[in-house]
Amino acid sequence: MNIIENLDRFDLFPNKFDWTKSYGENRRQYTESFERRYISELLKRHRGNISKAAREARMDRKHLHDLCLKHGITSDIRRVWSNHGRS
Repeated sequence: MNIIENLDRFDLFPNKFDWTKSYGENRRQYTESFERRYISELLKRHRGNISKAAREARMDRKHLHDLCLKHGITSDIRRVWSNHGRS
């Protein structure tokens, strides 16, 4: 089995590339998608606590906050989580 056949066994990219777009445009789309998903899951794990989430991701808290703003994750996530009860 060659490397391409081996890679095809894995779903590395959930969506197909848009071949009408440039490399940079495709890359930007996947990067933004990854960032949104990663940040969302990270904040869920820490019930919206940005400091704890940033610590786990090993990134500066300010950078995580900036990523949240960049991707429109601007609502008070901690308040949302507190309305769902604490465990």
